[in-house]
Amino acid sequence: MFFWSAPFLALIPNGEVGSAIWGYIGVVGAVSGLIIAIWTPRWAKPRWQQYLEDTYSKAEIRRYIPVWRVMDAKQWSNLLDT
Repeated sequence: MFFWSAPFLALIPNGEVGSAIWGYIGVVGAVSGLIIAIWTPRWAKPRWQQYLEDTYSKAEIRRYIPVWRVMDAKQWSNLLDT
């Protein structure tokens, strides 16, 4: 988002108004970052994770993690069809 908004950030005036705008951008960015860190939206997750969450319950995922960790990459990708 920063790179998309960078051209517009150059248009922010200097002085009190500019400082207020920068403060607002900083607060909104920090709050957005915390929200995404705590609650990850579906669109921000990789496809394989979405597949696991759609296919298995959270309890099953926790139970299978030790088994999946010892699988080689080919087995894992065949399991997830990715």
